[in-house]
This record gives sequence, structure tokens and C-alpha cells, in this order.
Amino acid sequence: MEYMLCQISLGSAHYRQALALRSKVLRDPLGLCLSEEDLESDPVCLHLAALRGGRLIGAVVLEPKDHNAYYLKQMAIDPEEQGHGVGRALLRQAESLAAAKGGKRIYMQARMTARGFYEKLGYAPVGESQIFIGIPHIKMEKML
Repeated sequence: MEYMLCQISLGSAHYRQALALRSKVLRDPLGLCLSEEDLESDPVCLHLAALRGGRLIGAVVLEPKDHNAYYLKQMAIDPEEQGHGVGRALLRQAESLAAAKGGKRIYMQARMTARGFYEKLGYAPVGESQIFIGIPHIKMEKML
């Protein structure tokens, strides 16, 4: 069954599903919860989702920054859907949306375990790895 990529609205049912997925995939395994700090920029961000049969299977958040840049954060794909191209399609959609809004660059703090995924899609590491939320991350960026 195919999936659909779309932008979702803050406070919508799909947004609440995205929060649950972000928590399940990104925070729960570390014994953490989504914090107010994690969500404080959500009102100004672009929220994208992958939906299959009305069920949210992937989500990503793009935060607009200075100098025509977007910060990609909180990308989460349902574990049952990983490895099937959903993340790649969602990231490409995010890049297209950022470019359509005048973005020239996307950057992120990628988990080291996801570095290869992002490198295959044209992102390059910047600097050395650092520890965030208790695990190694590396800053990565891509010019659009």
C-alpha cells in the first residue's frame, strides 16, 4: 500500500500522532520524554508527515533559521516502515518545501547511527561529533 506525503498543521490529529511517533522513536528508547524545550519552536516550524491509510508512519520538522537556512529536526519513521524508502521520500519532500520557501541550506544534528542515511542523500558532516541527549551526534548540512 502506498503512502502520501503532506504538510500537517500544529494541533491537528496528525500533529498529535507525529508527537507520539517522535516520542516513541526518538525519546522513549533513551528513557526520555519530549520536553517543552523540544516543542517550543513547533509553532514556527514546518511539519511534514508520511501517511498510509490515514495512519502517520513518518514525520519530520523543519525550523526556519537565519540566512535562508532550515534546521531539520525530530525526523522519525515508524520502526515497521524503516528501510522501505519512507524516510528518503520524506526528506526529499522537506528539501523541496524548504527550497520553494527560499531555503538555500538544510542542516541538522544527526545521530551517528543515521549518518550513513544522510550521507547517501547528499548531506556532508561539518566538524566533530558531539554528545546530545546522551548519544553521539554530528552536524550535517546540504546546500539546496
